Amino acid sequence: RSAAIITSSASEKKRVCSYFGLAETVHHIPLGLPAAFLHDFEPAERSGVLCVGRIEGLKNQLNLIKAANGANWDLKIIGKPSANQPDYFKQCQQAAGKNVQFVGWLDAENLLEAYRSAKVLVLPSFFETFGLVALEALSQGCNVVIADRPDMNSIFNERVLRCNPNNPADIKEK
Repeated sequence: RSAAIITSSASEKKRVCSYFGLAETVHHIPLGLPAAFLHDFEPAERSGVLCVGRIEGLKNQLNLIKAANGANWDLKIIGKPSANQPDYFKQCQQAAGKNVQFVGWLDAENLLEAYRSAKVLVLPSFFETFGLVALEALSQGCNVVIADRPDMNSIFNERVLRCNPNNPADIKEK
């Protein structure tokens, strides 16, 4: 009974239309970035890998941590643990090697600085309808690796590398 439904990706729109049969009232409107992400900045020396988002099974930080262990780069995981998945966060902490750091939540200014100083952002989620952090990271000059999932594939095209989120070796390679 909605007047309209808004989706953030073309593949999400396709699923909604298929399920509800409402093509004329479903609209694809991609998400944008806050103004702070649109300002010029001085290029800096970049190093390390970021993963930004709530720490939970769907976001798949555990396989990224497995990929990072023993690597010659540092991994910073930025975000709060999901309140309803404390065991997953414990698994991530236990799996983390010396080159993995849990940063916690960052405000917008510090998050911008993290994007601007990192070489790569990895978003290995099993499901994302958009992956806003990938767009934020791209806007700040990061290289981006995303999971090979339909919604994000329809948004980022060739601007990113894709990984198999089930395979830590593939995540590490990308």
